[in-house]
Amino acid sequence: MPEGAVNEPSYNGTFTYSVDAKGRLTLPFKDTEVLLVVVWPFSKVGTCLRVFPPAQAEKLLKELDSIPNDNPGKSAMKRQIGSNSVKVKPDSVGRIAIPANMLEEAALDGEAVVAGMWDKFELWNPGRYKELKKRDLTVLEEAGTVKYIES
Repeated sequence: MPEGAVNEPSYNGTFTYSVDAKGRLTLPFKDTEVLLVVVWPFSKVGTCLRVFPPAQAEKLLKELDSIPNDNPGKSAMKRQIGSNSVKVKPDSVGRIAIPANMLEEAALDGEAVVAGMWDKFELWNPGRYKELKKRDLTVLEEAGTVKYIES
C-alpha cells in the first residue's frame, strides 16, 4: 500500500450485483464521498467502468496534466476521460446511479461485477470479466510479475 494511504479507502474482493431499471448499483464498499466513474475502453476484452475515490481521481488528473503538451495524445486522453465520466455520490443505502449511456458502453445490462483494485474499483460485464481474469493470468505469467510478490 502506498505511503500515506492508511486513511484512504481500500477496495478489495469481487462481487456480482444487479443493476436496477434506474441504473442504480449497490456498492459493497461503504463510500460516502463523491466518486468519479469513467468509461474505461482500454482493455482488450472490452470496455468497463473504472471508479475512483477523490484522492485517486485527483491523482489521475495530475497524471493527465503531466503529459507533455506537445504529445498529441494528451488532448485525446483528457477528452476521452473528461467527456466519458461523471461524479456520483452513493445514496443512503450505498447505491450509485450510473447514466444509461455509460451502462450501455460497458455492456452492463442487469448485472455487474464489482472488482476491487485496492485504490479504485471497476464495474464489468460478467462475461467480459471472466475473459479478463483468464487474460490477467496469462499476462502475469508472461511478464513474470508474480516473482515480485512471492514470499
